[in-house]
Amino acid sequence: MDELWTKHFNVSNEEWDKICDKALDTWDKLDVPKDPDDLLESNTCPMHPNTFMNLSSVSGFNHMNGYTYEDYVAGWKKRVSLEQN
Repeated sequence: MDELWTKHFNVSNEEWDKICDKALDTWDKLDVPKDPDDLLESNTCPMHPNTFMNLSSVSGFNHMNGYTYEDYVAGWKKRVSLEQN
């Protein structure tokens, strides 16, 4: 794992709970159609925060997608915007 990953994910349980709560709050505030049976990314909805957190253990995932769920969502919005233009 890289230094940035360690900074964001090698945290106390209390910090982890705050990170997860913030990600779920971001998810709840998204104004996109959500399918509770599909937690993966699509061109209409970013992946669910639980999926993001699980994939964060995959080497290189956060380097490509952001180290926070909020950064990932911002990147997803840019990609979707570019695809629609």
